[in-house]
This record gives sequence, structure tokens and C-alpha cells, in this order.
Amino acid sequence: MIDSDPELAINFLKNALFLDPELSIAWNNIGIAYLRSGKDSFAEFSFQSAFRANREAATPVSNLARYYRDKGNLRLARRYEEA
Repeated sequence: MIDSDPELAINFLKNALFLDPELSIAWNNIGIAYLRSGKDSFAEFSFQSAFRANREAATPVSNLARYYRDKGNLRLARRYEEA
């Protein structure tokens, strides 16, 4: 769904986060959907929220590192690569 219709995915994931605002996987997936919709600042916030919700989950850390590397912020990218 994220690939074919990111806006629809965002709406579904917003509902999931309404029910459980600490659901790391939903934050991470909505971040991917935002990124694919060109809403980079929302994607960054979502990846950070996924990381805060579960600091041991590897996927949000990886997505944050990749996000910052793609944006040219190597200092922050390294911070998450070392987390």
C-alpha cells in the first residue's frame, strides 16, 4: 500500500497511531509513506518518533541514518549508524 498509494497508507497509519501513539512500527511506516509523498519534514519527525517509541528497533535507526545521509547531514547520519 505504501508503494502504490502513500496517501492512503498515511491515513491508515494515522488511525493506528491514534489508537496507540507509541506504536513504533506505525511511526516508521508512516515515515516511509511521508518520504515517498515528498513530505520530508514529516518523514523525519515520524522516524524520530519511531526511534523514541522503541530505541531497540533497528529499522527506525536505519531509516534515520539513511534519511540524514541522503540529506547530506553526515554528522547526524553517523550518530544513528552508531546507535
